[in-house]
Amino acid sequence: MLRAHYTLTEVVSVVVLIHDWFLTIESEFTFIWNPKWNLGTLLYFFARYPAFVDTAIFFYGGVPRYYNTLSPPVRALLSDVTDSMILFGIGVAEVIMIIFVWAMWGRGRRMAIFLAILALVFSGVSAMGLVMLAKYISLPNPSSQSIPIGTSGGAFINFATLTLLEFSYS
Repeated sequence: MLRAHYTLTEVVSVVVLIHDWFLTIESEFTFIWNPKWNLGTLLYFFARYPAFVDTAIFFYGGVPRYYNTLSPPVRALLSDVTDSMILFGIGVAEVIMIIFVWAMWGRGRRMAIFLAILALVFSGVSAMGLVMLAKYISLPNPSSQSIPIGTSGGAFINFATLTLLEFSYS
């Protein structure tokens, strides 16, 4: 039984995720599963499938009858796993974007070095923003209606650095 207060956005997000999977599964089997596996194949899977695991953990952790039976260390573990998977997904997406830009600019050594330095600098600043943000977030019991987030420059720093990094690639 799902918790009664999943938002429409949460439910629609899951529906879109599943719908997208059904729309692309045939192409995935043709172009991803059948050819010889390489770095691109691995990056595809690392970018595609963690979202399904994140979603399952989110909905499992959000069901009060399950959540309330979990010990605090297990609740913390679920939260840490979800957070790590989200950061991993962002990292994989950034690697894919860097490879794409590098290929579009002729695969030069200088461009590779420039993109690597750019990614490291922006990732470091973004990580600092996430650390600042984490101090102000408190995860509620799933029976509450909202997630309280204090005011923090961390969220803005994280958003701004990722936005600047994306604009610098184009």
